[in-house]
Amino acid sequence: MGFRRWILIAGFLFGFSVANAAEGCAIGSQLYIVETSPAVGVSIAADLKVYQQPGSLCYNGVASTAKACFVCTGGGVVTVVVGATPLLYVVTCGNRSFLDLGYFATRGTYYSSYALNCDLDDYTIPLAAVAGTMGLFAIRKRKFA
Repeated sequence: MGFRRWILIAGFLFGFSVANAAEGCAIGSQLYIVETSPAVGVSIAADLKVYQQPGSLCYNGVASTAKACFVCTGGGVVTVVVGATPLLYVVTCGNRSFLDLGYFATRGTYYSSYALNCDLDDYTIPLAAVAGTMGLFAIRKRKFA
């Protein structure tokens, strides 16, 4: 029964890492994955995505021209959207205050899907510590059972 449980856990973790593909907007080596919300009365077109929070630095995906993407690097909400096609959009971001003039959003490269590809070398010591601890628990359980 114990071996089946470990296979189930390993399958779940593998499935979770594969299913982590989603949309994002890359600016340089930084991928932004959290979408921002529009201010009241501002509509965002279906072929436009606006993001605000950075995600991962280690991603791999295929860039797409299906949608335009912008990033509100200073946070806030989308205050103005002008344009009709993905090539002609101009987006400004700002706070919700009435007197805030806002700032221009930064245009990025849209990724319709990506997968995280982080090096495991950074996690070698923690992974070895967890494996060693689990091994000690397994040995102790069999010794006194």
